[in-house]
Amino acid sequence: MLNAKRSILNNRSHHWTRLAGVVIAAVVIGDIAWLLPSLRSQFEDWLAQGRTGFACRTHTDGSRHVVFIPHQRVAEEQLPLIVFLNGVGENGDDGVKQISNNFGSAVWELKARFPFAILATQCRIDGSWSPESDDTRRLLEVLDQTVTEYGIDPDRVYLTGPSAGGNGAWRLGAAFADRFAAIVPLASATCDMPESEAVSAFAAVTMPIWNFCTRGDAATLVEFNQRIHAQLVAAGLDARLTEYDSDGHDCWTEAYRTPALYDWLWRQSRKSRARQPKYRPLFDVAPLSEWTATGGVPSIDDKVLSVNGACELVTHQAFESVEVRFEFFSDAPAPLGIILRRENAAAGAPREIRGVIDWPQHNSGGFVDERGNWIATADPVAQRSLALGHWNAIQVVLAGERATLSLNGLPLAEATLPRGNSGEWQIGLAARSEHRFRTMRLRPVAAERSH
Repeated sequence: MLNAKRSILNNRSHHWTRLAGVVIAAVVIGDIAWLLPSLRSQFEDWLAQGRTGFACRTHTDGSRHVVFIPHQRVAEEQLPLIVFLNGVGENGDDGVKQISNNFGSAVWELKARFPFAILATQCRIDGSWSPESDDTRRLLEVLDQTVTEYGIDPDRVYLTGPSAGGNGAWRLGAAFADRFAAIVPLASATCDMPESEAVSAFAAVTMPIWNFCTRGDAATLVEFNQRIHAQLVAAGLDARLTEYDSDGHDCWTEAYRTPALYDWLWRQSRKSRARQPKYRPLFDVAPLSEWTATGGVPSIDDKVLSVNGACELVTHQAFESVEVRFEFFSDAPAPLGIILRRENAAAGAPREIRGVIDWPQHNSGGFVDERGNWIATADPVAQRSLALGHWNAIQVVLAGERATLSLNGLPLAEATLPRGNSGEWQIGLAARSEHRFRTMRLRPVAAERSH
């Protein structure tokens, strides 16, 4: 069932916009994508009928909220639940507007096969998503009711929202960190509390967090997302930040249609995060003095590794199942190589494989062996997230016989590693021009994380 659901979400084709014979259309008003009036009416009719899928429910205080139950649910299966916090533009008391655009429209397009349950209460006109507000009190009451009524897995409840809802995701995620397995704030400008306190609350439970924004949004908003992401990274958390290279406030249209986001959420649970080790600085595990440098002289200043011109760096230490993350910065559109090398390769097997991060215009990227054979090509969606003159996030996972490479939170390429006399690989970097690297960290992973 899990693989089937993933295969559905990993298709970024027209299936997002045409399902079950219904064509979904939208118009853009300012930065908000609203359903066309005729479709909004259809959506409200669907809610009123209370069918499997979207349904409108009434709380004991008379307020209405929306739930979504997957059509393909397996009997007795506990469902993962996404709790959605609406932005200011959807505040009100009609009980429908909060889910009729952004996240709601993305799910509506894939409603026949969307694998998560959804809960969307509505923030009142003058309300807020603060821990003490009536809106939050109502949300938590309805959440408890929904978990019981619909057979939700309490260990797999996730919190997300755009704009003011993104601010709320930070604030409520920190205040009630024991209730949520992961949070996904979008276009958020603040966490509505001292950032250090929020980070401490998340670190106490090893909270996985993926936040999104556009680089063209308000400068203070972009700076906040970058700043709190850096603090989460420093705390050793599974923290991801995706910055879309576009203008305006709207990052949700793309983010909520990103299959990798739902694949990532599907793997998160309160039980698994409790067992998940935190990241450690890479140079604490493998000091730079124990790396082999070829063709250049690397240097470290204020925890930033710099290389000038063509240079290769490879660890002396070998790893079998490990996840490595770092950020890199370059002003030149030159490719970056991630080296995977082993000394005791089996006869006839490649001794070295490289993950290549390259610019879309070069029609390159992915995994290539030492003979120049491409093992896997780069996903163009992830490749387009590469930004010149900005910090870009890289994730490399070695898990059993699988290697995966992600760029800015998005899966770039995946390859099967050739068998050898052992499963241990040395890890390195290959730069052709001046590059800077920071927040280099790693943690062990279990082989079953390969997928």
